[in-house]
Amino acid sequence: MNVLFLSNVRFDYSRSAVQYLGSSHQKSYLTIQIRDFFSIKKVDSIKKAIRQADVICIMSPGHSLTLPIRVLTLKKIILDAGWPLSDSTSSNISIFARYFRKCKNVIIDLIAFHACSTLILESESQSKRVSVRFLINRRKIKVIYSGVAEARFQDIKSEKPPELPRTISGNYLLFRGKINSEAGINEIIEFFLREKDLNLVISSPDLRDINLDSENIHLLNRYLSDQEIKWLYTNAYFSLGQFGRTKRQQRSIPHKYFEASYFGCPYVSLQSIALNERGISAGVIQIDTIEDLSRLIRESRNVLNKRQAILQNYQDFLSNPKLVSDFESLMTLD
Repeated sequence: MNVLFLSNVRFDYSRSAVQYLGSSHQKSYLTIQIRDFFSIKKVDSIKKAIRQADVICIMSPGHSLTLPIRVLTLKKIILDAGWPLSDSTSSNISIFARYFRKCKNVIIDLIAFHACSTLILESESQSKRVSVRFLINRRKIKVIYSGVAEARFQDIKSEKPPELPRTISGNYLLFRGKINSEAGINEIIEFFLREKDLNLVISSPDLRDINLDSENIHLLNRYLSDQEIKWLYTNAYFSLGQFGRTKRQQRSIPHKYFEASYFGCPYVSLQSIALNERGISAGVIQIDTIEDLSRLIRESRNVLNKRQAILQNYQDFLSNPKLVSDFESLMTLD
């Protein structure tokens, strides 16, 4: 079986990196853009790669590649979408631009989901919504969790990296990820400004508009090295999830959940349907409001005893071999 992986971004930026790196099949990889289909030379190169493949996997977020690839071949196309592009949130553009992008992405989603042979989504909750919203037969949809590319961390040292400030030494909660409407970052910061005895580390490249002068809140406004990520998760009391209140949170499982589970770090978030799914719920502590964090900290000794159970759940349901096995079960030519 020869699998051709196609992407419009670097493969390590895609949730599909787990499948690409772990697949045991003969495989090849090609980065292409929509504009490449307007070049005869590049189209010939794409056709050649397709001829050598038995199955094509379009990697997230390459939804827009699905239709032009379908025009070029009748071979099996697996779209590892994860989620609809129209689910994306952007807070730094105008309302008109957001509306235009949303409409454009709905059209791309609709065409891509119907043009592919098999559609992979991130959760059962997402599967149910996409099936109804885009009129997709549920038998066409497969759920494979996103996971984390484990190879990044397997040979990384455990000691604290010198790049991290000395003021971050332990007894902290970690927020890592994008600053968007789902994050609820303002609510998180306001809580920790009131609770001065609790320490918070916020790691995000989107912190340029946040200015704080607080001894218990540490801002890391940059991308982290793999060693920094490993140390921060391993030594945190909890990893904080999403504290905004959006509809998308009910069907989405953030990438940072999988990072936290891989390192055995309890993941604390507001109530979510997706976080209750089998294989996911064991690594989550769901709360009703951010004020419940105070209670969790008081009970932290009991919560931290869950680390081994979280690691075991990760191995059983979310490890790279498990996710790759689920993906390779789709490698049929029917």
